[in-house]
Amino acid sequence: MPWKNGGGVTREVAGAPAGFPDFDWRVSIADVSTSGPFSVFPGVDRTIMGVEGSGMVLSLDGVEHEVVPRVPFSFDGDAATTGSLRSGPTRNLNVMTRRGRAKATLTVSENAVVDHSGPVVLLALSDGVTIAGHRLDHLDAALVTRHLVVRGTVAIVRITT
Repeated sequence: MPWKNGGGVTREVAGAPAGFPDFDWRVSIADVSTSGPFSVFPGVDRTIMGVEGSGMVLSLDGVEHEVVPRVPFSFDGDAATTGSLRSGPTRNLNVMTRRGRAKATLTVSENAVVDHSGPVVLLALSDGVTIAGHRLDHLDAALVTRHLVVRGTVAIVRITT
């Protein structure tokens, strides 16, 4: 789907309720091919993490922050935000939660045990990740709601509503 500001495209991985823009929480993957402004999302907390490429510099209300691969960075969706690519296109995992309705944590783990009372989105950061006997390749995702063991490197988004 096109970005809210028309500057690129994103692929929704999971969200509730389903659909945009009235989500409580949303996980997506965005391809960023040029530097420019981010969409403003009033009342939304955001976390971004590079999953491919060399990263970018975010300017939030004039203050610069590095976004590097596999390191989550959280910020306020109300902030005036621009992104400057470091060297070429990048692909980012984006987590958005509506304040007062949901919260999320994003971590990167290898060979994890997932146990959480709410939904969990797993994103494979390498080929050959196994989740409950199912194989995921790079950037495949799974939405899980039960205890399970993960083999391989994954981004783990835990949602609390």
